[in-house]
Amino acid sequence: MSSDWKTSHTSTTSEFTASSSSSGSIDFETNADSLKKAIESVRDDQSETDWILLGYDKNTDTLKVADEGEGDLDDLAEELSDGKVLYGLIGMKVDDKKKFVFIVWTGEGVPALRKGLVHAHSGQVAKFVGHYHLQLNARTESDLDQDKVLGRLKSAGGANYDATLSK
Repeated sequence: MSSDWKTSHTSTTSEFTASSSSSGSIDFETNADSLKKAIESVRDDQSETDWILLGYDKNTDTLKVADEGEGDLDDLAEELSDGKVLYGLIGMKVDDKKKFVFIVWTGEGVPALRKGLVHAHSGQVAKFVGHYHLQLNARTESDLDQDKVLGRLKSAGGANYDATLSK
């Protein structure tokens, strides 16, 4: 299955408010402190955290920090589960600048009802996460190819002088 790409999204976690209700809203409030701290750690150049994964607490719509770590996209991909919906944020270096990728992971084994909520929820999580340069919707690890993502980030950044040099 091919990847879906979006570029350049801006928002801040301080602007975001959401209620938890049965109308499809995510509960960000229960774990707000740990969620915000995890997002800030990815954005902080002094932090050793390169990526985070956010997921649902058990069978609820309460978002929590599912994992965080150091390393590249391959390291993040190792932590993904076929039966889960996860939202990732990773900082990647492109031409000595840190760029952020927001990942919406919907594993192939996710129940249909949960898959149906991903579209609505992913927009809410994207707004909560804040600024990123590229969004990637992935269902398999092959959708998270390090070189392809770096290429997309480079293209999203404006003029791509490497493309003219290779002709």
